[in-house]
Order: sequence, then structure tokens, then C-alpha cells
Amino acid sequence: MASTLSPNEDCSSDLYALGSEHAKLPHTMNIAWWSALSDLPSTVYSFLKEFGINDTDGLRSLSLMHPSRPSFTHSVPLGEFLAIRRAVVESLGGPRQLGLQNPFFTWISVYGPGRQCHGFLDVPIDRLLFQPRDQMLLKKLLQNNVHDASVLNFLSCDHADVIGLTENECSRLREVAEMDAVKGNFTAVLFGPWDGDDHDLWVLGFGEIRV
Repeated sequence: MASTLSPNEDCSSDLYALGSEHAKLPHTMNIAWWSALSDLPSTVYSFLKEFGINDTDGLRSLSLMHPSRPSFTHSVPLGEFLAIRRAVVESLGGPRQLGLQNPFFTWISVYGPGRQCHGFLDVPIDRLLFQPRDQMLLKKLLQNNVHDASVLNFLSCDHADVIGLTENECSRLREVAEMDAVKGNFTAVLFGPWDGDDHDLWVLGFGEIRV
């Protein structure tokens, strides 16, 4: 049965571009201007135009493409969704303002030269997932339009669940993120799991990377 959930209903899963609480950006902006300011890929802007989203208030209705919820009319594949999520986080001034409850990477602070970063570098995803054991994970990401590794910094456990990542694949993705942070000469602090979390995708315990 198709979902009848509307963007105004309570939704505990992280399937909306503005988070489950539908965060409001500080200022309503023209979507073309905001897309250019946020350096969104042209494919993402094409989706927004197709959906008739004219300003940033319209992002409230935008969701992640979900196979079990075909009635979500304004939905985009994971790659485009995460690019929009990155732009939203930048507009809000940080991930905490989005109020996410189930982040995939619970990075507290990762710093690179002159900018803040969460771990994955801005490189093609197939340059990071190139080992034979990575082929199924890479295939799932590419099938969901994830070509740029850096958008994965904004992944949540709910997104991973939607595209069908297994626990082993989640573990591998976190492992690659740690290695990528080290290559980028970043200092990363990673925490998890949290008590009381009812999802089964938490893999890493308390850990710390120092470069």
C-alpha cells in the first residue's frame, strides 16, 4: 500500500531534506539563487525545477526516494538528496541545527586546512571503494546516484537502511571514512553507539583518530 504520510505529519525517520522536524532555513531564498550559492550540481537543480520548488520553503516537501513510499511525489535519489542535505546544513550553520537523531557518522569535529570537514574527501566514490569486497557496496551507492564521496558525510542510518546497506557494508563504509580522514590529514573524533538507540546499524564503539 502506498504511504499517505504528509510532510506535516510526525515522522521519526530521517527521510526529509529538512530533517524529521522540518527545520526552517534562516531566510527564504529563491531556489535558483540558493542553488547557485550552495554550488548544487545541475542535476539537483533540475529536480527542484521539475517539482516546481521556487524557493527554499518548498524544500519542506522534499524527501528521499523510498521504494515502499511511492506516493512521495517530491522525492529524489540518495546522491541528490545528500547534496541538498549538505547545502541545508551549510545554510543552517551546522548539523546540530537540523536536529538529527540517527546520524551514520557521529563526527563531533573534523578539521582540514581552512575548512571544516567530516571525513570523506571530495573524490569519486569508486576511488575509495575499489577492493573486490567493496563491489556490492559500490554498486548500491552508484545505483542511488552517489558518485561523489563527500556527500556521504551527511548520510544517516535511515538513509543506509532505505538503500539496503547491510551491517557489514555499514561497517566497511565507516572504516573507509576513517582511512580517508587520515589521508586528508584531518583530526577526527568519533562517538557511538548511544544508549537507548533502537536502530541496529550502529557499528563503531568509542574511538578516536589522531593524525
